[in-house]
Amino acid sequence: MKNVIAKDIAEKIEFIQSTKDKIIYRDPSTVKEEEALKCLEYLFDFIQWIETTYGVNENPKTFEQDLVENDSIWSDVSISNASNTIKKWFK
Repeated sequence: MKNVIAKDIAEKIEFIQSTKDKIIYRDPSTVKEEEALKCLEYLFDFIQWIETTYGVNENPKTFEQDLVENDSIWSDVSISNASNTIKKWFK
């Protein structure tokens, strides 16, 4: 896979994978908010890379951290709920 994906994108995927492992195999509370935000940003970058590499949209978008940090959209989200959902996805 590393031969197909740009080096910086591959490194971002590895970071996401290692953070996912922390959530699944260790205590989810060990993942810091900064790591979670970085995962979202890296996932955004990966999807953006797919879109610009294989899609028809050539207008790159930027990750807007302010939208993620908006408290009102996360009011019903908890680490344990997110952790349980992620565990189901990666069984």
